[in-house]
Amino acid sequence: MQDDNATWPGTEAFVEAIPAQVEITDEPTYRRAITRLQLAQSLRREVKDHYAEISRAATATTKATARARDSVLGKIAPVEQKLQASILSYEQAYQRALDEETREALDLSRETGMVPAPLPALHRPKGVHKRTSISVRCVDILKLAEAVVAGDVPATFLRADETQLTRQARSDGPLFAVPGVERVETESIVTRSEK
Repeated sequence: MQDDNATWPGTEAFVEAIPAQVEITDEPTYRRAITRLQLAQSLRREVKDHYAEISRAATATTKATARARDSVLGKIAPVEQKLQASILSYEQAYQRALDEETREALDLSRETGMVPAPLPALHRPKGVHKRTSISVRCVDILKLAEAVVAGDVPATFLRADETQLTRQARSDGPLFAVPGVERVETESIVTRSEK
């Protein structure tokens, strides 16, 4: 989320002093542009450092809160899992017994001609229901890649790890060669702040 109303001392004047189109035509205008770039990068570092401090404090608080939450949840989770497993096991056993009783009742009704009384179904309390969640786990990335190549599944089923690819591209330099991946170089001028 971007706050367009955020300000920093001197930012507005500095930004307004730079023309929309910066023209460098000779050594003095080149040096003036470098000086302005140094100021811009120095200002950027100052702002980043300021907000980094705030972020570190917020991150520390967030991490401490998450640790406390996870500690409590870590105690509850095993109990919840045991109860879930026991309830599901009971429901499955009850359904098997109900199915068996139903078969026996139908067999008896065929022999005697009498219609059996309906058997009681398991009734869950109000607000309780069984949910089936679906998720996936990739067990063979090569088979998945082959399916993409064969056109059996969309290419979006494979996601490139751009962080790892970038590390490899930096390590390999111009020799980087991974099929389907392009090494992109972006050049910029960097200045050092003198403190």
